[in-house]
Amino acid sequence: MTEKKKTPQPNGAEPTAKPAAETSEKREKKKRGRSSFAWFLAGLALSSAIVLALILWNAFSEPRYVLSPALDTLTQKFSGHGMAAALFALAILCACLLRRRWAWLVPGGLVLAGVLVAAASTVLLLFGGGLACGTRQFETASPDRRLLVVAVRGNCPQGAAFAYTVVVRELGPSFPRQSTIFKSIGSPVPAGVSFSTDRTLTVLTGKPSDTNPGRYTVTIERKSLRPDKVWRFRRGPMRAP
Repeated sequence: MTEKKKTPQPNGAEPTAKPAAETSEKREKKKRGRSSFAWFLAGLALSSAIVLALILWNAFSEPRYVLSPALDTLTQKFSGHGMAAALFALAILCACLLRRRWAWLVPGGLVLAGVLVAAASTVLLLFGGGLACGTRQFETASPDRRLLVVAVRGNCPQGAAFAYTVVVRELGPSFPRQSTIFKSIGSPVPAGVSFSTDRTLTVLTGKPSDTNPGRYTVTIERKSLRPDKVWRFRRGPMRAP
């Protein structure tokens, strides 16, 4: 029997198997890959942040869509908590996608910002008027029954000024739009509304004077539901009755 000759290796090195270090490196790369649960959590956090951002954008845009007046009021009052929830969702997203030190630095900063926003919003709700002050003043429909004018008194801490808001809302559509036409703090106080046409209305206020004519006229654009002007007054503080 003849011996099998070994193929000479360059520099006289003996043939060896693949290094163990290379195999362990591949295993380490597999471990570093994101799991399916991490991708699912990241997608859920991203979709939650987008939904919250759209809700907050709609709550403060003019005109805005109003699915329910009560829900619209709650969205505006708890907008700070919604913003904090969006920051928490972004923190989860960054924790799932970022690596190394950024995987805890960025989420930590977002969580801290969310806690501060939620705390500030809670303080404002407790000491700045809160939930018991959403009193509806009056409702008046347009002659063609396509618009509804609603006046609301809100944000009224004890002994401070009332805030008044008058809005115009569509009647009929499944997703009605709403625009603000009048806002005041303290005075003037909206007492009623009169329509000269289906789209031109006048907000009537109490106690006319030299500085308060008592009549504020607005024309609503038919397609966009935008008013030609928004009356805003900040003359307080005026003692609440």
